[in-house]
Amino acid sequence: VRQVQPYTAKQETTRVQTLPDGTTVKTVEEISLARDAQGRTRRETVRTQNGDPIHFFEIFDYVTQTRYTWNVGANYPQVVTVYHVRPSPQAQAAAAPQPQRYYPYRSESLPPQTIDGVYVEGSRSTRTTPAGYVGNDRDLVTTTETWYSQNLGLQLRLISDDPRSGKSTTEVTDLKQADPDPSLFQPPAGYQLKDSNP
Repeated sequence: VRQVQPYTAKQETTRVQTLPDGTTVKTVEEISLARDAQGRTRRETVRTQNGDPIHFFEIFDYVTQTRYTWNVGANYPQVVTVYHVRPSPQAQAAAAPQPQRYYPYRSESLPPQTIDGVYVEGSRSTRTTPAGYVGNDRDLVTTTETWYSQNLGLQLRLISDDPRSGKSTTEVTDLKQADPDPSLFQPPAGYQLKDSNP
């Protein structure tokens, strides 16, 4: 049985985009994360639709390679969809590397630091889209900064700055390194199981 470091945490993504007239648009998305000692993971994402919150759930069982997804809110049916992860020849062919344009790329290591009490290693990558590649009249420079915990196998911070879409920051908070409640990794009672590929 696979043994990993269990945890529960929140993951918050903040996106800030500045429009040509100076107006800023800010959005925040929060995800609840959990992983047990067997490697099972759980994600809960909350979004708003017509003023009502909708909860999107996903559980992945590493041992059985099975994924469970369901939604709560906005009159969604009480159904848990079950997926069995089996790569098909078609999927493998689709995943074959495709020729890509060359974008100048530079990567550098950053001094290690501690985030939420966890030792993390950082790196910063800079990618340049040369003038004329996508209709741009000058170079576009995108930077991505990542902070990763080898012990947890978890990325605790990601900062992306792209002149086309703005700045995005994803950060893990409320991290607790303890086994989550086992009930978190079970589909909800009363929901129908629907196997997508029996």
